[in-house]
Amino acid sequence: MSSLIKELYAILQEEPLSRKRLITGSYAQGHLWLERASREHGPVLHTESVTLEAWALGLAKLALAKRGLRYVSPAETKWIVCMLLEKQQTSGQSSYLRGLTLTPGLTDVIYEALLELRSCGIVADSLDPEAFESVDKGKFLRELLRQYESWLATNKLADWGGLAEAADDLAVRPDASMLIVAPDVLRSLADRKLMGKLSGGRYRVLEAEPSFLEPGDFPLAGLEFFHASGALAETREVMRRLLSNETALDEVEVIASDPVSGVLAVHTVMAAMELPCTFSDGLPIRATNAGKAALLYLDWLESGYQLAPMVTAFRQGVISLRDEQGEPISAARIIRELQQSGIGWGKERYMLLGKLAAVEGLAEERAACLLLLHRMFDGLLSPLDEGAFTSPDTMLRELLQFLDRHAVLPEEKDYEAVSRIRALQQNLQPAGAIRLRGNLGLRYVREAVESLRVAAEPLPKPGRLHVSSLGTGGQSGRSYTFITGMTEGCWSAAIRQNPVLLDAEKARLHPELPLSAADMERKIRSRNSRLGMIRGNCVMSYCSYDMAEQKEHMPAYELLHLYRRRSGERDADYARLHQAMGRMIAFAHSPSQTAADATELWTRALTGSHQTLRNGERLLHYAYPSLKKGKEAVSARTALSVSVYDGLVERGRHKEELPGDAGAGHAFSASMLERYGRCPLQYFFLYELGVQPNEEALYNRSQWLDASVRGSLLHGIFEQYLKVSILRDGGDDLDSLIQIAKTMIRAYEERVPAPSSAIVRKETASILNDVRIFYANEQKRGSKPVLTELRLHGDSVPLLVTFEGGWSLPLKGYVDRIDEIAPHRYKIYDYKTGNPNKFGGNECFAGGTQLQLPLYGLAAEQWMRQSGFDPEAEVVESSYLFPTEKGMGEEVSRPQSRRADLAALLQAITASMREGLFPPASDKKQCVWCDYRLVCGNHAELFAVKREAEQNAERLRFILEVSRYD
Repeated sequence: MSSLIKELYAILQEEPLSRKRLITGSYAQGHLWLERASREHGPVLHTESVTLEAWALGLAKLALAKRGLRYVSPAETKWIVCMLLEKQQTSGQSSYLRGLTLTPGLTDVIYEALLELRSCGIVADSLDPEAFESVDKGKFLRELLRQYESWLATNKLADWGGLAEAADDLAVRPDASMLIVAPDVLRSLADRKLMGKLSGGRYRVLEAEPSFLEPGDFPLAGLEFFHASGALAETREVMRRLLSNETALDEVEVIASDPVSGVLAVHTVMAAMELPCTFSDGLPIRATNAGKAALLYLDWLESGYQLAPMVTAFRQGVISLRDEQGEPISAARIIRELQQSGIGWGKERYMLLGKLAAVEGLAEERAACLLLLHRMFDGLLSPLDEGAFTSPDTMLRELLQFLDRHAVLPEEKDYEAVSRIRALQQNLQPAGAIRLRGNLGLRYVREAVESLRVAAEPLPKPGRLHVSSLGTGGQSGRSYTFITGMTEGCWSAAIRQNPVLLDAEKARLHPELPLSAADMERKIRSRNSRLGMIRGNCVMSYCSYDMAEQKEHMPAYELLHLYRRRSGERDADYARLHQAMGRMIAFAHSPSQTAADATELWTRALTGSHQTLRNGERLLHYAYPSLKKGKEAVSARTALSVSVYDGLVERGRHKEELPGDAGAGHAFSASMLERYGRCPLQYFFLYELGVQPNEEALYNRSQWLDASVRGSLLHGIFEQYLKVSILRDGGDDLDSLIQIAKTMIRAYEERVPAPSSAIVRKETASILNDVRIFYANEQKRGSKPVLTELRLHGDSVPLLVTFEGGWSLPLKGYVDRIDEIAPHRYKIYDYKTGNPNKFGGNECFAGGTQLQLPLYGLAAEQWMRQSGFDPEAEVVESSYLFPTEKGMGEEVSRPQSRRADLAALLQAITASMREGLFPPASDKKQCVWCDYRLVCGNHAELFAVKREAEQNAERLRFILEVSRYD
């Protein structure tokens, strides 16, 4: 039995029928003690559990109301101090704050110093700056204290220290109940003063329970130890021991030394096993949908509106977007539209969503989604002016608006999370409008939100395992207790002085100001006393090696101390303790014969006595057929014969529905055919399966237009100039071209916001330089442009290009430019803004990877004849034109004399497609920048051997034929 509980029961029985109040650190603590007293000793009558703050306010509230005062909690007064600090720094009143940034950490230590002064009744007029190591610091604290007192007085507010100072003046009748005070409740002078005034000096303080490290009733004889490889492994071992002992959950308390990872580990394991539990301190807010959404929203703001946090929020399903009918839009659709939009970063770039939604010809479904996204982000961004980030109130208000409109809240704890964030905003009210420099308002809000916890159930419940912390654990009286996470880091108590109120300064100011060492000793004594209340069975553990962090941890000294006492080995060191605990418990390995889940059963079945894996392939494949298929795929890829795992598709009834079939309603473009020539498997992913690559815009503070957008801009400039030149029969000049370029650059500047005006100026100068090179080359050209951006296909009908022998191919595409070089004789150009090196040499088709000029030359010729533009038209020349600074106006020509070879090559490509041949690229260099390289891995290297194998020649005959055309 607990000596504290025994003493409490004895006192309660002195006056069993009178009213009694037990004053403890929390309601839960008092309730647990009374319940335990009833269970261990007998019934408890007429006893109420109450905190010191609630008890004092209950007695003083009428007196406060008569004086027009309202009590403010520490959560509210912290913001008042924050506001006063900002005013001091802005006004330049204090040299102490000059050059400092009022971070949340700095505000906290100043606030703690102020509270300590207030708790001892120190007022501004009595604070001597000479008592401080720095007089400037003393003057700063005195002025801050004076402003704080003035603010409370002006706004008719009273904090805890003020309530204690006013206790003598308040007309309060002392509580006539029997008052019993828990140890460590009366910590400050203010606490003791209020207790004495409001009780009339009649109260009794309980004796603290002996420390669990000292001789007493702590269950030392049955104490067990183990160590594990991570918090999850540690928690799983807890569950194994409970299952093997058939222990009821409501007989178990788990004290998690690490209040975050330890608690989350228990939450994860219990949720996976679908077992109920309660958390005395609650869960970190990030364990809820609402918390994840809130933190991702703050990530979005902190990142400068980069898209990634919002994409993550949609992908995780913590936020959603609904259409006009209120139906949710799929996250996949939203993510694809966002990634393809080119937003990427920057507040201004989100305007692109509205412009994209208004583009003519856009599919109705896409336009509707883009419009909804535009409205969503416009609503989020409109209130965020330059001053928004300086105001915690504005940040919290916008965060709450975001959660109300878009957060997915499936559980009660999600609504609780929103409620707690709303309470943060309410705590700001006594401080009025707070304005902090830079983005500090956002930083304060983030730290406040991250510190919130939800789903707290301080009282254990029947049928549920109870999870507590070092600050609350050990009091439940349950018969089975686990203390996890007993590492040195979680248990060590380093003495840290408050840099604003040093121990030497405290000693000079007031004898009641607690010194750092004494305060730390009190906290350790309180923790050890509570753990001394543990009875029954106790198991202690720690994480000796964290696999996630790949880091070793030392056990707490308390663990070694208890091992020495239990074993009798007074000289045992950490190495002996480690040895005595045996092998480290892993996620799926334990000496226990009980398995935590199915994963562990499989692991044990496949593990031999020497921890070597047995060959359980047959059983594994029987239970998981998909793994068997995966094994077959790996084997087939490494085998010499080609198979379906090498991109060979059985066409079946779909064989005649390829784009290569005339009249099938489909059409090829040159880029599609070239993609097949480079990598048939990439073609299969993109055009056959419709797997679109990730097109998310990446933030680049040194770049405005990426290569693709820049190329489109230059194409547009050249097209518009040539159209004017054609109309004027070549009479346009450089000034006109420059003016066209500048006009189009301004249009792009509106569509695609830049990181800075300096970047725009730099890239504009480069583009204008490209334009001048283009113009200079045009002056040397002997041909005359007659068509630009020629569209070969109709709105829904492709151009049917006919080859010798009557074979035809449906085609769609654009020809950048057609020049007349002689009557009825023409040359086509395709603009390239990159490097001309890859188009060098005398190749015409480059193994099917460069088909544009030969194919479009024939197509343009037939279009001009069929359309009546020139019934005698003949395309005799073609070139890739590099009219930029990078290409210096270079031309790379391709012949128009190999049309028979072109027909044979295209027939081989379409025949290969009909045969279902989609193997990986023959040149592994193609894989370096491929969007699908994560899917393929080293497939191209493996297939290179198969491509050369004689036994595969017949099956691959068409694809091999394609590669022979140079």
